[in-house]
Amino acid sequence: MKQIHSNISNGYDWTKKIKDQFILLYEEAKELNLFSEEEQRILDSAYSKFDKYLESDNFVLIHNDLHFDNIFFNDGEIKLIDFERSMYAPRDFELDILYRMIRKPWKFAREETEQYTDIKHYSNIMSYLQKYYPELVNIPNLYQRLAIYDMVYFLKQLVEHPEYEDLKNDVITGARIVTLKDKMTINDGIKAKI
Repeated sequence: MKQIHSNISNGYDWTKKIKDQFILLYEEAKELNLFSEEEQRILDSAYSKFDKYLESDNFVLIHNDLHFDNIFFNDGEIKLIDFERSMYAPRDFELDILYRMIRKPWKFAREETEQYTDIKHYSNIMSYLQKYYPELVNIPNLYQRLAIYDMVYFLKQLVEHPEYEDLKNDVITGARIVTLKDKMTINDGIKAKI
C-alpha cells in the first residue's frame, strides 16, 4: 500500500466533493422524512464541521476498494488486487471501506461466511496499521474524517433502503463522532461503531 501512496497529486477540492455528496443525499433523506428535528440538528451540527475536518492538500493514489476480498497473504507477503476504482484522494480515504469492515465485518461478509465472522478477529487491524504504517493512521482528525465518510456512505444506503433503522443509527453515530470535541484514539473509534 505504501508504494501506491507514493504517487502524489496536486488534488482538487476534496471538501467540496464530500460536502456535495452529503448535501444531495441529505436533501433526499429530508424529502423522505427519514430524520426527526433533533436528528437533523445533530446532522446540521456535524455538517458545519466538514470544512474544518476535511481540509486536505495531501493527495495520493489510493486503491479505493480496500476490503478483505482484495487483500491476499501469500508467501509472507500481502498483495492487493482489483485496482479499477483507484483514484487520487487524501491518504485517509484509503481506510474508508476497511474501517467499516473492521467494525462491522458481518455486514460485509459473503452470506455463506457471515455466521463465522467474529469482531474479535478484526479488532487489532487498526493497531497493526499504527505499528506498520503509521502515516496512514496518524492523520489529524482521522476519526472525525472517517465518521464523515461513514455519514455519506450510510446516508446513501439509507436513502436507498429507508426501511433499515440501523442505517439511520449509523448516520447519526457518525454525526455524533464528528461533533465530539475530545480527541479519539484508535480503540475509541472502533468501539464507537460496534
